[in-house]
Amino acid sequence: MARWFFGVAVPDELRTRLATLQATLRAGGLVARNWSAPELLHVTVLFIGHRPDTEETVLAAAGQQAAGAVLPFIVRLTGLGRFPRSRVLWAGLTPAAEQPLAALHQAVQQALVAAGWPGALDARPYRAHLTLARELDADSWEAAAAARSAVQPQLAALRWQVQELCLFESLRMDGRLRYLVRHRWPLGSVSGPTG
Repeated sequence: MARWFFGVAVPDELRTRLATLQATLRAGGLVARNWSAPELLHVTVLFIGHRPDTEETVLAAAGQQAAGAVLPFIVRLTGLGRFPRSRVLWAGLTPAAEQPLAALHQAVQQALVAAGWPGALDARPYRAHLTLARELDADSWEAAAAARSAVQPQLAALRWQVQELCLFESLRMDGRLRYLVRHRWPLGSVSGPTG
């Protein structure tokens, strides 16, 4: 059994800058038990979960079909937010980025359904975001207001062009969480997968 999700990668340069912003937030009093490691930063398009390895072929076909339906687009980050119930700290995306990500989400779901996907698909409304930390301490959110304000303009300056959809496998290697890209498909193209 493998743990799968579709997503878009964050370029290495931006991961480094986001790690610096995470450090600023921590120094400013924002407390979370699990800060996202820079190499794990991504935007999830559709979470699949644990599925047999034999279903990778169906996932790959759906990813290729979905990627062909959406043109490359720019992701621009906006403010910080949190999901209080799940205690997740996230960076939001502009509506211009949310729309193509939502289209990718829908295209992957439709391709999986058309292929007769045997698993359940996440029925919650899609909300594009970039997870910065988990298990956020709620009290520290207000206490770190100054740090959040300081980070805001730097966060809003971050942007990148998304040119491909990826199928990631989530696994533990040497006791550390890793997200390995198993397939990549160029957006707006009907060509085959790369990588």
